[in-house]
Amino acid sequence: MLMGQGRATFIGCHFYYPEGPFVHKDLVDPGHPAIYTDRAGMTVSGCDFTGFNRNHIVLGSKSKSTIVSATRFLDGLQLAYQGYGKVETSGNIEDCGTLACRTYCHNACLTN
Repeated sequence: MLMGQGRATFIGCHFYYPEGPFVHKDLVDPGHPAIYTDRAGMTVSGCDFTGFNRNHIVLGSKSKSTIVSATRFLDGLQLAYQGYGKVETSGNIEDCGTLACRTYCHNACLTN
């Protein structure tokens, strides 16, 4: 959670939703996004978000400017935006993790 006055920058980070054999079987997931910010600006570039079944990024009502670019999202970017600041999301890659997504991506590649 980012609540300060400055800008936050994430470059080359890997956000992995905890799942798999190494996670304790009694783990309780509270449902938080990987990143929540409610102040100033934020840049996410060249990162990797894997295995999320919820919002990757949540921008609160006081968020001012956000850039999300050149980042890989399993099954596409999930961003919740509650504010009025500028948001730029470009050059991101949607990796297909589900069968429906893989079928869509395969069919899209065949038609392009």
